[in-house]
Amino acid sequence: MSKDDPAAGFDICPGKYFDRMVFTAVDERAMPPHGGDCNSVIWRPDGTDDWRMAYRTRHYAGPNTDPFTGGDKKHFSEFKGDLHQLRIVADQASRALAEALGGKVLIHETFKIEGDCEVFEEKLTKNPPSWIHMKKIKGEPNQ
Repeated sequence: MSKDDPAAGFDICPGKYFDRMVFTAVDERAMPPHGGDCNSVIWRPDGTDDWRMAYRTRHYAGPNTDPFTGGDKKHFSEFKGDLHQLRIVADQASRALAEALGGKVLIHETFKIEGDCEVFEEKLTKNPPSWIHMKKIKGEPNQ
């Protein structure tokens, strides 16, 4: 995956420092017809202050919310900016969108990472958030 790919922030790999993830699940009024979720991860390349927020929306293809069935529609974006401002955007954007569309927020949680890929993977292994979806690729955990 290219470092310029908007989905690159969701790739847990060496060379990155991760601040946090913010997850928001919304009902079918916000993302018809089956609901969906928004997920953001704030990160930067090691040794820089080049903070980025990878943002992904996922419209569920049906009542099954398994992200690995291939039927869901996903859209990725990336924003760059000040860490403090990106934290505010990550926390507020999905909730504001759901409410603006007349929908309801079902889950809204922040998962603090504050470390490199090893810290990220350790936290996912020891205390994964209820909403995280994990699959194995080549024997390694991956979101």
